[in-house]
Amino acid sequence: MNEIILLVLLLFLGRVINSKRLERFIFFKTLAVFAAMLFFSTTVFLILVFGLLLISQYIVTPLGKSPFMTMFMLILVSGVILYFLVSKLANKWHISMTIFTLIEYYIQWGLIYITLYQVAVDNFIKGTDIEKLIEGGVSSPAYLMLAFLPSFISVWIATIMYKLEKHEI
Repeated sequence: MNEIILLVLLLFLGRVINSKRLERFIFFKTLAVFAAMLFFSTTVFLILVFGLLLISQYIVTPLGKSPFMTMFMLILVSGVILYFLVSKLANKWHISMTIFTLIEYYIQWGLIYITLYQVAVDNFIKGTDIEKLIEGGVSSPAYLMLAFLPSFISVWIATIMYKLEKHEI
């Protein structure tokens, strides 16, 4: 039900703005492009992680020395791969710079929301009856952050690179 309310709110935002220069259903288009980018980015990231884990069983890798740096490199590679895909498809499907700018905003809003969610669950809700309610339908905030933040960063990298290529920054 919440998802339907969110989609109605996005439709309402588009109607309130109702600018002649904006594309029709801009927030829906942005959400669709963002979801596709997140899906592809997450898939590529997981393939890279599993590939690195597989390789590290047979070849000595720097994986154990600095997991944070390894994750950063994987995120960067995932973002660059996504950039190449975006640069090919954006022209073919006529994806506007406005959509890429809105994707950046969605990422920022998502990061803020996930952070607020984690703080709320970790600090305010622990030990209450609400915790039992949340546990029934929502995973741990730490797992959500681990799942989504690398993909958000990869999508952000690809978006910035594409906007730079098109001289929009």
